[in-house]
Amino acid sequence: RRFASLDSGCNGIIFVRMNKSSGDPGPTKIVEHLMTTAASTRKHMS
Repeated sequence: RRFASLDSGCNGIIFVRMNKSSGDPGPTKIVEHLMTTAASTRKHMS
């Protein structure tokens, strides 16, 4: 599995562990892309 999540027990907060392979984008790039997409589309994401 590439991603594994851990429920923190807090509303709206989930920690994600990522197994990174060579050439894959880092966590920072993935989060930046998600936030940019969410801001531009203004749609609910889950």
